[in-house]
Amino acid sequence: MTTLTMKQRLFVAEYMRDLNATAAAIRAGYSRKTARQMGAENLSKPYISQAIAEAMERRAEAAGVEAVRVLQELARIAFADIGQLFDAAGRLKPLNQLDPEHRAAIRCLQIITREMDDGMLERRVAVQIWDKLSALEKLARHLGLFSIHARDQEKSANPMQELLSEFQKHDR
Repeated sequence: MTTLTMKQRLFVAEYMRDLNATAAAIRAGYSRKTARQMGAENLSKPYISQAIAEAMERRAEAAGVEAVRVLQELARIAFADIGQLFDAAGRLKPLNQLDPEHRAAIRCLQIITREMDDGMLERRVAVQIWDKLSALEKLARHLGLFSIHARDQEKSANPMQELLSEFQKHDR
């Protein structure tokens, strides 16, 4: 196994700060003029990328974060039903009545109470959920669904013809 130089070890440590190879190269002492190139070059070296992977694994372990948990949280956001946040009258359910699956989908909850001219209190509730499309895209990428679709497209010179053929197969 190749041993990292002092500068490469420093690059790995600096890269872990913000995952920015150019900035890490500069902070590790590489020339500003060549930092972008050197950062990319360092990331392409198997022994440096291995050191980064090991550092990331140690950091994830220390934080108690596992890939499965990240995927579970993405799935909560991706498949959340915003309708479950409200009761039959359309009022927001109290948070303690929501299950963790639906609470996890809430990005921002804003409750504004103001006194009206007649002395009555008006309460407004605004709920924002996390970006479902982004969560679905991240899950699809993790599952390799985009690359499967791309391979299928490359395989077929005429996607419409392939679709018609599929319908005809099921029609028989």
